Amino acid sequence: LWYWVGRPLYVWKFGERDAPFYRPPGTLSENRAVKYGSIGAYSLVVILLSIFIIAAATSGGPTQLELGEEVSTEKFAASVTEIETTDRIVESGLGEEEREVSPGATFVLVKFEITNIGDSQGEVPANKIISNEVNMEYNDETLDPIETDHFSAEGVSYESYQTVSEENSNTIFPGTTISGWFVFQIAEGFDREDAVVRIEIGPETQVYEWRLT
Repeated sequence: LWYWVGRPLYVWKFGERDAPFYRPPGTLSENRAVKYGSIGAYSLVVILLSIFIIAAATSGGPTQLELGEEVSTEKFAASVTEIETTDRIVESGLGEEEREVSPGATFVLVKFEITNIGDSQGEVPANKIISNEVNMEYNDETLDPIETDHFSAEGVSYESYQTVSEENSNTIFPGTTISGWFVFQIAEGFDREDAVVRIEIGPETQVYEWRLT
């Protein structure tokens, strides 16, 4: 751009006696405006390239958050607030149904809360395996939440996020908050230090990761 546009404009404006336009900018020139204009143009190009490289290196990855930390977009405020573990859950949908983990595994329960802070209704993340909007990264493995109804564990009742979001057609209106629990089945000996929950939020699929420590 500088060679074909910038330098010719400098030469036309300030002049450079007997200067062929194909000469590399800033070389063999007695014209200070052309010479220093070339240096300035090269510096500007370097600065812009540096900005693009830094932006490319830092963009595209999920935003990292801690357990309990809230994130806000133009439409939503959301957070992962609690985590529990258990070896069996009792679902309370169409009659109680007890579910136990496979031998050598455990259930990890993660509570998610989201509020519409915008001025129009918005679609919330769906707890559906096919949607891939919610998952957990644990020991370099991606795990999907299992589908559950409202359930209890060790005598404590839990609201399933899947059920709560489906009751609202996965859409909430301004000023509305919903919360519920995701359920993951993970190998026994679960260490929350090695786990993050990844959730896509908003129409532009912004991705956030909550560490479970």
